[in-house]
Amino acid sequence: MIENLFATPVWYTKLNLPEEIRADLLMQVEKNYQTHKEYIHPKWPCVIHTSHQGSGGDCDDEINNLNYQKFLPYLHREYGKYSKQIELPAHDYQIQECWYNYYTRGSNQENHTHLAHREGPFKSIFSGIYFLKMKPGDSQVQFPNENGFRYASYASNYYDMYKYMECMREYAAYGEEDYILLFPSFSQHRVTTQKTDGPRITISF
Repeated sequence: MIENLFATPVWYTKLNLPEEIRADLLMQVEKNYQTHKEYIHPKWPCVIHTSHQGSGGDCDDEINNLNYQKFLPYLHREYGKYSKQIELPAHDYQIQECWYNYYTRGSNQENHTHLAHREGPFKSIFSGIYFLKMKPGDSQVQFPNENGFRYASYASNYYDMYKYMECMREYAAYGEEDYILLFPSFSQHRVTTQKTDGPRITISF
């Protein structure tokens, strides 16, 4: 009998963000993009415009200057539901940072986690993505099967065997407009190359 090993609980649901808040976020992102569209994160091995600045004293507040205050209560609401469902005890937490990613044709995001990008004592435990603007055909966020991902790809002497095992190479994909996705920060994820003109806009936190 086949059983699944090490399920990863994620929270994926429609946020139903009020239209005035969505419109305000879109306006802010588009304005920021038009001003800073040449900016590419210097430490990311991918091609994408983002407002993410990393941590440290070299951040440019002009690039990540959006006001998320009206948006944050909806993130707290969904995190409360998620943490209750996975039976976490009551706890204090904070949303450390928010940034947007702006995808146009040719943009992509490499396979990565959210564990190592932050310096200092406050590490990320859970992460989230809000799909602010998506249309059919836009790239989704993919979560590869980590149990077999490295072995089923180029990095193994056993590739000739694993390449026939679809279950070891499979991935889960998420992404619909006005949906939110919450997941453990250790989870490997990526966005394949955008093949439509876009923009495809997400807000991560």
